[in-house]
Amino acid sequence: MHPFRLAIARRLFSFSASCVVGLLGVIGSGAGLPSHAAAADADGDKRYGQHLVAEYEVPAEAIAAFAKFKASKPVAGESAQVNVLLADTQDWTAPEPVTVEPTRNPYTIVLRLRVRAVADGDAATMWQAGWVLEDGVTRGVAMPGLAKPDAKAGEIIELAGAAPVSFKEGQKVTAQIGLVNARNVEIRSAKVQVWQGIGEATGVERFLSLPAVLVGLVMVALTWWFFVRR
Repeated sequence: MHPFRLAIARRLFSFSASCVVGLLGVIGSGAGLPSHAAAADADGDKRYGQHLVAEYEVPAEAIAAFAKFKASKPVAGESAQVNVLLADTQDWTAPEPVTVEPTRNPYTIVLRLRVRAVADGDAATMWQAGWVLEDGVTRGVAMPGLAKPDAKAGEIIELAGAAPVSFKEGQKVTAQIGLVNARNVEIRSAKVQVWQGIGEATGVERFLSLPAVLVGLVMVALTWWFFVRR
């Protein structure tokens, strides 16, 4: 084989093999963290991180404040995500800080809700999640909407959403959530968790990764056949 073609073959083979190894690692150890709202799963699993650092039950007075909160109007011309960050919020801050270390990133705030649908139709909430830093500054992000389409009146729904953040330096920070909007729901209870590390992939996520692995294997086989055997 011509040396130039052989060099190309080796590079393609190495690249394809690296893709397969990386994808297999994803399947074996977990692809990362889901940021979308999902049906609440077991509190003790590692979907959101490797270690549960802290857990708080949001007190009844905060739940009552959520119920009385009136959402602000969105800013015209801004995206939905930007409007979440610009909106007025009804906040609740954890009673104590946690210590974060960059070597253990990311740190994920998980909000678990138990709500009742008021009427037939979509039951939806929108939140900010953030951290109060040592200097008093709040670092917040938009938490994807926790919602259930086509809920039935009186239906009790459990929802969970997550917002991961990485820190550049070690410090003490305090978790905070902020209600942006709630439609067709009565919030019955809320729990806030702080998870540390990269979460493990679920069985469904591993299954969905299989096609990518198969594509990588085909790339390896084709590279070997066309550039080495011929």
